[in-house]
Amino acid sequence: MSYPEKINELISSAARREKNRNGNANGRAAAFTCGVSVEFRLAIDEATKCVDQAGFTTNGCGYAIAVAEKLADGITGTELVRLEGLSVLEDLISTGIGEAPGGRHHCFNICFDALQNSLADFRRRQIAGWNGEDALICSCFGVAESFIETAVREHGLCTIEAVGASCRAGTGCGSCQPLIQEILDSFD
Repeated sequence: MSYPEKINELISSAARREKNRNGNANGRAAAFTCGVSVEFRLAIDEATKCVDQAGFTTNGCGYAIAVAEKLADGITGTELVRLEGLSVLEDLISTGIGEAPGGRHHCFNICFDALQNSLADFRRRQIAGWNGEDALICSCFGVAESFIETAVREHGLCTIEAVGASCRAGTGCGSCQPLIQEILDSFD
């Protein structure tokens, strides 16, 4: 099959393919349209929440390899808080690879699904490893309810954004923002 030049370059230089077999955040996805599967393995620093290493495997076509390579390269060295729901990486793909050609959207989507699944795996492990006596509000950054309450009380915080700037809670995946708002509302 003949691929565009950008895709051929990424296929031939796929440095992150088959790398990082021992990550602490693993996710898979499959496209039943053509039988493609993609797996991402990330090594995320528990303290800094920074992706130290990223690798992938796929049985997919050149488009899947190119997108997975670009995603793995783009996420390496990035703090989770900087991913902004993967929109940063979507921009990276659109500028670095371009639009998916007709009939190849699943090749792009499967890579994003696998990456999202690896990040969800990391969040599950963070929650499972939580052994505090206080309620865990932000699983992305391990921020407990009492820590947020103390920050609100001591610094007079009144918005979710202010809480995020103070202690990072709510700045990862964002699913804890309603809980943060409840805490803020209890101080009114």
